[in-house]
This record gives sequence, structure tokens and C-alpha cells, in this order.
Amino acid sequence: MTEFKNLTHLCIKGLPIDSVQTRTLSEIGFPVEAQKQPDLSRSTTYYHYFQKLYDSPYSVVHSVEKMYVQHLMELRNNDLAFDTTLSELQRYGLTSEELIAGLISGCVYSLSAEEADTYLEEFVFIIETMLPRQLSDIYYSFDIEPNPAHGVFFDLAVKKLGIPQYTDRTKNNYGQFISYTADGVKQRILNGEPFQSIYLSTCATKTIINDAFRSMRHDALLSSGQSIHQRRIEHAIFSLSRQYTYEINKGQLAHPIDYIIRENGKEILAIFYCAEEQMANWNDLAAEVQLNHCRVPLLVLDYAELDRGHISATIRSAVKDQEYASVHREERRRYFKYGKVFDDCYGNWDAAQTASLCGCFSCGRTFAPDEIMDWFDDEDACCPHCDSTTVIMDSQGYEITEEFLQELLRFVDEVDEYEE
Repeated sequence: MTEFKNLTHLCIKGLPIDSVQTRTLSEIGFPVEAQKQPDLSRSTTYYHYFQKLYDSPYSVVHSVEKMYVQHLMELRNNDLAFDTTLSELQRYGLTSEELIAGLISGCVYSLSAEEADTYLEEFVFIIETMLPRQLSDIYYSFDIEPNPAHGVFFDLAVKKLGIPQYTDRTKNNYGQFISYTADGVKQRILNGEPFQSIYLSTCATKTIINDAFRSMRHDALLSSGQSIHQRRIEHAIFSLSRQYTYEINKGQLAHPIDYIIRENGKEILAIFYCAEEQMANWNDLAAEVQLNHCRVPLLVLDYAELDRGHISATIRSAVKDQEYASVHREERRRYFKYGKVFDDCYGNWDAAQTASLCGCFSCGRTFAPDEIMDWFDDEDACCPHCDSTTVIMDSQGYEITEEFLQELLRFVDEVDEYEE
């Protein structure tokens, strides 16, 4: 694929069409653009061209222009390409003047063979980088001015790339690429490209990007060297309403921040992901951070809540309520002090192998691991005093004391009362 650099096309997704100022391919930075389409609505010559081909296979849009361009690129001479095209159309009584009118209307008549070569490479580049499903996606996604020649070279580029398309003319998706856009989005995700960047630089909608990410296997992301938790946090941010944008902090800020969320361009929230190996510093994290002369709340998301999957609602609440981040911080503090026992008392056979002291938060008793005689489902330790599967161990990070177990009992009672 030929690379075209220093392009200045702008994403216009979500903008009112009448507010968009479109530009030609050459104005955007491509080397070749076809002539603008002239107004031939009053041309009798063009009228005859149209009428003579009306009931023929060449009435299909772009078919004559495409045939001419293919001859031009093969024969490398405008006159030879024109004569060959005219020869194939003479059975319909077409004159040279009428063919000229048709090719001018299709904006390909003035192209040289070299320009046609470059034009084709431009559309190969456009398809491979912008990932449209069809030509119209490009116009709805970027400030590119439509031109009839685009359809010609788009079709030729699709043929060159061998992209499968839907072929049922009775369906709304006729002519669209079958899986090209989604496959391209998945590859960009595997390459580590942010969701927001994919949205702004391709024709993919948020729905296409979301569906592509949800369909991807975790092991594929892991093998590409990415953090599943980090991508899930970013995906939850990306899925917010249109007025929210975000920036990924890649070390340019001194604060422990992974993401900065903006609402209509204004910073409103910072997010930090606290991995398991960083939990020792969890209590030292500030409640707010300074960004561009203003302080914004810091929402800390930890590995445990990412494992459980409940983060989208947390992020939505934090962007809507400036106080929510601190409320969430207190909830997570209590969880790490007490709440995670509800998970740790299950499947704790391995923990018992390295434990030196255990405790039960049903009866409040402490005991050595070798006192455990029964295991529920061969995985969950049963208390030797009350037979409850509510056993935790010092090897799981707990300081097993009578005082801690009494505090834990009160916490469990609060949870039971709340759930009732």
C-alpha cells in the first residue's frame, strides 16, 4: 500500500451536515483529484448519451467510466482508451461526442494514465485506513467532498483488494463489505490503538467498535501485550455519551493518573487503575488532582472490582456527580478491609496450605489450619467450631485477631441488614 502522509481530513461524525465545509482530496493533501462535475443538465449531447444506454448493462452507475479507466490504465494512452471504449459501445449507437459528455460527467475524461494509477492507490489507502463499509461512509465520516470519480476508483480499489461484499440486491446491505470494517477495527484494537482514535480516524461507528471489542477473546488481547482491565476501563469511558472525550496519560503527567475525562472540552474527572501489586499505596492516593489550574476528583478503580466487572455504572456515576469518586473510595476502603472476605472464604484450599492462622467471621473464633477437618465441595474450608464456610486465613493478607473478627462480624451484620 502506498502511504500518503500529512493529510488533514477531519472527522465530522455527529455534526450537522449543513455545518460541514467539505474539501477535495487535493485540498486534504492527496496528490490527485478529478475535475469537479460540470452541470450537463441542459446538454442535449449528454441527454442522448444517457438515453442510448438507458436499457443496457451500461446504465449501471460508473460502469462506462470504470471501463474507460481500466482501458486507460492498461493501454497507457488516452486516445487508445477512448477508442477502445467507444468501440465497445457503438452497438448502442453512441457517438464520440456523447461518450465524451458521459466521461466528463463522470469526471474521469481529463485524467492521465499516471493520475489514474495514483488515484487508485489513493482509494486503496482510503479503504485500508478509513475502514468504510461502502463509499457513502467516507462522506458521512470525514469532510471529503463527493465526486463521481470517487465511485469509479472506490470500486476498482475494492476489486484490487478482493474485499467480499453483500450481493443480494433486495437487502439494505447490498454492496457493503461483509466483515472488512469490523476485522479492521479488531486489528487496530490488537495493535493497542485507543478506541477514541479508531473512532476519529476511521468510518467505524461506536456500535461497530463496541461490538468488535466485545467479540474479541481475552487471550488475543493478552498475547498482544495489553492489559484486559485497562482496555475495559477505556472501553467504559469510550461508551459514554458524545459530549465526553478522554485522554490517556502515558507518563506526561506526574500524577498517578491513567485517564482524563473531559465534558465539552473541560476536565471533569481523572481515573487511576490500581493493580493488585499497587494496592500497598492505595491509601496514599489523593482524593483530587490538579489539572490545568483546576482540581478534579480522582476515581480509583481497583483490580478486584474489574474482576467482578462492575465499572461502567461506576464511571457514569462519577462523571455525573463530582462527589461520587470520594463515596466510591470509602466503599472500596471498607471492601478491602472487610468486604472481600465474602470472596476469600470460597475456594481457599490453596491458601490453607501456606496459612499459619485462620479465623471464622460467623463465630469469631481463631484456629490453626490443621484443625480444619471438613471442606465443602473439597474447596471451601468449614470452621471446626461452627461448621460455617466463613473461614479466612492470614495467607490471604488478613491479620487474624479477635478484634478484627469482631469488626468483621459487625460489618457482616450491616450487610445482612441492608440486603434484607
